[in-house]
Parts: sequence; C-alpha cells; structure tokens
Amino acid sequence: MSVASPLVADLAKHLRSRILAGEYAPEAKVTESGLAAEYGVARPTVRSAIELLAGEGLLVRSPFAAVRVPAIPLSERDELVTVLRFTEDLALDRIRSQQPDVRELRQAASGSLHGMLATLVRVSGSPRLEPIHRRTTFELMLLTQQHPGELASPDDAAAHATMRSFADAVATERFPEASALLEQLQDLRDGGVRAGRRAASSRSRR
Repeated sequence: MSVASPLVADLAKHLRSRILAGEYAPEAKVTESGLAAEYGVARPTVRSAIELLAGEGLLVRSPFAAVRVPAIPLSERDELVTVLRFTEDLALDRIRSQQPDVRELRQAASGSLHGMLATLVRVSGSPRLEPIHRRTTFELMLLTQQHPGELASPDDAAAHATMRSFADAVATERFPEASALLEQLQDLRDGGVRAGRRAASSRSRR
C-alpha cells in the first residue's frame, strides 16, 4: 500500500474528523471541485484524500455516481462489533507469540478507548488485521454518530483504569489477565451501544 503525501494525509484527517463529527449527513454528496475550492488545493490531492477515506469506509465512490457519505444501517452494528472483537483477540494472540515492542500501548492508555484498541492491533504487527480493524472502527464510530438516539459512544474516562491495567498486563506478559481485561474493554466499548439500543427499545414500547 502506497504512503499518502503529507498534504493528502492532512486533508484526509480533516475530512475524517468532519465526517465523524456529523458535519456531513448520511448520503451527503462530496465533490472534488467543491473540496478543492474550499481547501485551496488541487483536485488530484482531493481525489487521493477521497480514495483514502473510501478505503476506511467513510466515503463511497460508485461508478457514474457522486462521492457520498455512507448511511450505515443500525442492523450492521452486531457484525461490526464481532469483526472488531475477532481482530483484537487475534492481535493479542499475535503479541503473545511474537512479543513485539508494546511500549506504545502504555502511552495509548491515557487516550480514547477506540484509540487504545486500535493501538493494540497496530503493535501486533499484522499487515492484515490493522486495515480491517481501522475501517471497522471508523464504520462503528460513524454508525454511532448517525444513530445518536439509539447508540452511545464509549465512556473513555470510565475505561482509563482498565486500559492502564491491560497495558501493564500485556507489557509484563501476564496474558491470561490481559485476555480478561481485553474482554472488559470490549464490553465497555460495546456496552454503550447495547444500552442505547435498550433505551430506544424501552421508549418504543411506551
């Protein structure tokens, strides 16, 4: 996979933040010419940034159709969560067997829960798991943003103590403990989604 230029990477980062913040509605169209004018960059730069975001599931480019922000149905939530858990479990197994440098994991323990779990997959060193996990994480974040009354984002503050314990367990090769803590982190990430769905279901029955 080719490495994006700094300008393309910066543009993609800014657009990614805007999409995940809900500045673009589901199915909103995004044009190369419009973004080029807005950011004052050449259209090939915009095109490369769009391709990068399309690879992350945050934009959709169809033949003979405008680029758009995908509308992710609520029914895809369980599949996204299952893929994330599977890749994270495999990443921990890979760390156990190959013992890569995991210092970055401790640094990530003070950040977001999504970021911590993404770091876990990245430090495992798997070129297959990381792009799958990255795309699926962004799709879950976009799904949560598009269904605010039914889904909830994870509580990063509530997860920090468990995140630090997990990073320490991995760094000191206490892998049975790390596996149990990873499951707790996954439950914290997925619990807000489940709680949101239960609340929505309760409201619908009233």
